[in-house]
Amino acid sequence: MIVFTYLTHRNIHKTIVLANQRADRQLRRMIFIEIVLVIIGFLPYGINSAYSLLTSNIAKDRNQLEKEYFLLTIVSLFPYIYYAVRESLQTRNFNLK
Repeated sequence: MIVFTYLTHRNIHKTIVLANQRADRQLRRMIFIEIVLVIIGFLPYGINSAYSLLTSNIAKDRNQLEKEYFLLTIVSLFPYIYYAVRESLQTRNFNLK
């Protein structure tokens, strides 16, 4: 994603028409929104996975296991939020044109 952003930004500055339309600002905004959505969507799942890995050798009672399973269920929904918001934004942008 970083390489794509850099190459696209460089290409926009080489193209005079796109530079005049301030496409670089639009691109930065789109990439920033994409990065925020990825962080919101996938960071909680990564943290939960790291927690599960670090506490795998610890004996847990049934109540603790149920809490962890419930949290895993909630955290597993976050990637769907990423995809839903992303699709919603893409649909809205296509309708504006």
